[in-house]
Amino acid sequence: MGEDFLIPATVLLEAAWVLQSSYRFDRKQLAAALRMVVDLPHAIHTIPNLEWAIDRLDHGGDFADMLHIATISGADCFATFDRKVAGHAGAGAPLTVETLA
Repeated sequence: MGEDFLIPATVLLEAAWVLQSSYRFDRKQLAAALRMVVDLPHAIHTIPNLEWAIDRLDHGGDFADMLHIATISGADCFATFDRKVAGHAGAGAPLTVETLA
């Protein structure tokens, strides 16, 4: 990988799913692997708040949920039926998380 390459959010989401479902990575291993890929010398991403999303994964959050919260633009809050998401997002979330049920 000697040349610049783009990492879209969808690729990270799919990579996380494969590493968890096929390779049985736990949260700590998954967060470390995602950080390793993102920190490669030629890796380019334009994903807002990506480091925050990986950190929240490392602390118990679901990566897909955290990535949704991290990448939403133009909204004031993130609404979900999952009561655990707000807790996993924490006080420093890019958006307020509102539980609907």
